[in-house]
Amino acid sequence: MSVLDLYFSPPSQPLFGRHGRGHEPLVVFGIPFDSAATRIPGQRFAPRRIREVSVELETFSPVLNMYVEELEYFDAGDLPLTTEFSVLRDIVSKTVREFIETGKTPLALGGDHLVSYPLISEIALNLDELLVVVFDAHMDLRDEYPLGTRFSHATVMRRLLENNEKISIAYFKPRGFSREEYELARTEKRIFIVEDIQRLEQLLGSYRNVYVSLDIDALDPAFAPGTGTPEPMGLTPHGVVEALRVIAGQARSLVGFDLVEVNPMVDCNDITSLLAGKLVMELLFSLKEKEKDGKAQQSQHGE
Repeated sequence: MSVLDLYFSPPSQPLFGRHGRGHEPLVVFGIPFDSAATRIPGQRFAPRRIREVSVELETFSPVLNMYVEELEYFDAGDLPLTTEFSVLRDIVSKTVREFIETGKTPLALGGDHLVSYPLISEIALNLDELLVVVFDAHMDLRDEYPLGTRFSHATVMRRLLENNEKISIAYFKPRGFSREEYELARTEKRIFIVEDIQRLEQLLGSYRNVYVSLDIDALDPAFAPGTGTPEPMGLTPHGVVEALRVIAGQARSLVGFDLVEVNPMVDCNDITSLLAGKLVMELLFSLKEKEKDGKAQQSQHGE
């Protein structure tokens, strides 16, 4: 039985109002899990709320001269709610494994940041190397947090590095560090701190496979108040979109994407959920633009 039949039911409101037909190369799905959140839970409600407000967004990109109706994705719905990480890990692993086997690229809506662990772990199993580009105020490199807890949204990147030597992590302009995390980032050769687009482009040229994990608290709380661990002095939406366009355009193989840590329970007028939907839309636009450019180049060479 397919995981689509086993775990999913169609969303009542699909992303941007479009379900897709099921054969599209990119599959959107929600992971309503927040048991690893350490300050304010509520991230389990994000996948549904992001979809609900996404239909209020305008659907045309004047920069790329493109409409949402041109995008090719399938919204599978949400995985079942669980509060146990071991259960979540098993379900996500099986789901992502089937998506990969059927030639689909996963785009996940979290959920707290720990949902990235089984996603990225399963994808990395099939690859020789993987660069994970992380947008996050924090590094999530703690060994334990809270006390005695080795799997939480504050330890997820530490566990990924420990458990898979194929993975390297590039943080785009992080700003919240513990001493423990800062020292590890200085000594671990598979960790990169990226402070500008030029350095990001260099790294993208050095890795074939790229995964993007976007914690909404990477953005300044003025733009994204609806998150459990806001950190002042963050990124602007335009800065994140610029970086996403570079990744979509220059990554040789973008193998997956997740957007996590939106918390509708502490949001203001859906600002954060709307921004999350907009960021996903911009990524999809950029991926479609790359596809169009590739087809145009093939056509020119064919002539």
